[in-house]
Amino acid sequence: MYRTIGRMGCTFGFLAFLLTMPAVWAEEGEEALMKKAVAAYQSKDYKKSKSMLEEIIQRFPDSSEAYYFLGDLHLQEKQISQAVHYWRQYVKMDFAGAAAQGVPKKLTLLEDEVRKDEFQKLLENEDKISKSPPEPNTVAVFPMSNSGDDKYSVLGKGLTALIIADLAKIPGIKVLERQHLSKLMEEIQLSKTGLVEKDSKVRASRLLKAERLVMGDFTVREK
Repeated sequence: MYRTIGRMGCTFGFLAFLLTMPAVWAEEGEEALMKKAVAAYQSKDYKKSKSMLEEIIQRFPDSSEAYYFLGDLHLQEKQISQAVHYWRQYVKMDFAGAAAQGVPKKLTLLEDEVRKDEFQKLLENEDKISKSPPEPNTVAVFPMSNSGDDKYSVLGKGLTALIIADLAKIPGIKVLERQHLSKLMEEIQLSKTGLVEKDSKVRASRLLKAERLVMGDFTVREK
């Protein structure tokens, strides 16, 4: 009887050990998982590919290739915002590899598309946005305009950059992205509202919930 109990105890112990093993054995390396994820993508099994790529990122955060394929996968499914998210990370992690595949140029076009959609939504909800309070300590800086000789117009960008750099050094101040402002201005002008440039800038600042607006012009006087 003693021997039987001993054998049963060993048997149960061995079975318990085996039950813990499949999870370990099932874990595959990054390369093996990537091959399966790419194969699923190529066969257009996007759901399976996405699941595997997300697992790769979770287990291997430095896998730039997974970010590339996830971005491309979302692009295939017309999920532009998600594609931009993953491709931005891919470019940060492997710029050389991304450049070789033309990702930075594609990313720029996609970002413009995302911004355009965002701005259209802002314009559609302008009445609601204008009634809400601005974000505290948020500043919109527009390019300085040259009111003198045209040959000095190039100085406008430099002066604007200096103002933005100085404001960014002030603790607690949030300076809105210059490119974001210029793209919104373009969208406002395309909306054919008949606003003059100054009013368009005020409108853009309000839509982006800026608390302060910086704009102006300059003149170079020659002796």
